[in-house]
Amino acid sequence: MSRAWFALALSAMTMLGLPGFATAATPRVRAARLIEAGDVVGATVLLDSLLTEDPTDAAAAYWAARADEEAGREAVADCRYLALEGFAPGTREAVLSEWRRRALERRAADALAARGPDRVDGGAGRGASGAVLLLPPENAGAPEDAPLFGLAWIYLLHEALRGSGICPVPVPVALAAADLLRYGKPIRAPLAVSTAPVNTVEGLRARLSILPGTDGVLYLESPAGTWGDDLDNALVRFQRDHGLPPTGEADLGTQGRIEETLLAWLQQIPPPVDPKQVSRVAELCSATAVVRGTWRREEGRITVELSPLDALGGSRFGEPVIASFTPGDAPAAAREAASRLALRLGGGTLEPAAGWSLTPPELEQATATLLLLDRGFPRPVLERWMRVPLSWFAWPALASARAAAGLGPEQAAAAEQALREAWLQAPGLDGWAALNELMDGLGLPVGPGEGAHGAPAPWRVIGGEGILHIHGERE
Repeated sequence: MSRAWFALALSAMTMLGLPGFATAATPRVRAARLIEAGDVVGATVLLDSLLTEDPTDAAAAYWAARADEEAGREAVADCRYLALEGFAPGTREAVLSEWRRRALERRAADALAARGPDRVDGGAGRGASGAVLLLPPENAGAPEDAPLFGLAWIYLLHEALRGSGICPVPVPVALAAADLLRYGKPIRAPLAVSTAPVNTVEGLRARLSILPGTDGVLYLESPAGTWGDDLDNALVRFQRDHGLPPTGEADLGTQGRIEETLLAWLQQIPPPVDPKQVSRVAELCSATAVVRGTWRREEGRITVELSPLDALGGSRFGEPVIASFTPGDAPAAAREAASRLALRLGGGTLEPAAGWSLTPPELEQATATLLLLDRGFPRPVLERWMRVPLSWFAWPALASARAAAGLGPEQAAAAEQALREAWLQAPGLDGWAALNELMDGLGLPVGPGEGAHGAPAPWRVIGGEGILHIHGERE
């Protein structure tokens, strides 16, 4: 047998995680670079592989959703964001997810509103996996009793279904679709209403172009334009409708009354969807399943009956889900009902949530703020949340919505950059441990420098460039 020495130089930069090398976080770095380069498909593959290894990696889940959003798969991204909020509540990833999700949902609702009621061809839903349209259960008891309870129940179901694999149609989209078929236009505030105050021409025009007069005709035909005769005439009409001097001037009293009227208009309680229009609402939302039902209060208990139906109203998902509970137990009852619905609709089981409760009046009032938020007017919502009892924010959905609504674009961008840097710098596998494992698999001594009995080891790392030198012999 002849003896010959050979040196095997390996570039371990992407394999072994040694000092100066890329570590186990390399897929993170590559994914971030791919997103920056516009290769969102490649980034999604890497991020999904990371999530397969560690489903609790909230940052990887966030960046996977961002990659889908950048690729124009907004419905899929929206569903990913919702799932992340479910398994990592209260984290900065979840707050950023809710901020971006609400922006997506606003765009979807605005796009649906722009299409008008005659284009019922889908496109506002949650992607190829299908969407579930949750309709507020109708009050089968006293109609004046707790007018917002049905909507509150839907918010509770939405929250409970986060992370279940079921993607509910966003509330803003469902509201816009129902309004389109009922009124021909949605009850919602365009972006200009949130960004331009009432004491500006843009803000005045934005408000008066969505508010109907007592005759049902909008005060302004278009939000676009400067101060002109049409705005003068709109102000005079508004002032006459509301018992103000018809000066045509936007004085402080007129501005205040416009704002009050806008708030009242946006906070209208959503009436029940006509059973004949349920399938059309589902089609507008791209929903493949619908959950609708009733609720009633009797002898101090509330009974909710929910029917999971296909988009055409068929009962192929089984019998109704029935929940009976005291008013204070509504959150826990909604969680249990959501778990049963998820199993019927093809999702996974839900873990019991931490207990919390609000009094029925508090639940109604808190729901009113979420309704105003989902109809596109966050500014007064934030002002209200500064004055309400802290007990309200035991409701996780309300707490996360407050945190997300408090972010502006600049704050969100800064938070996202900090998240990115922390994620890329997170520790990975111990590089030497990984290399020792490789050496052990090759039958070589573990640990660089020395082999058995103090003899030189047959391998060493050269410099910091990732060159691995293996010294051996062959026949």
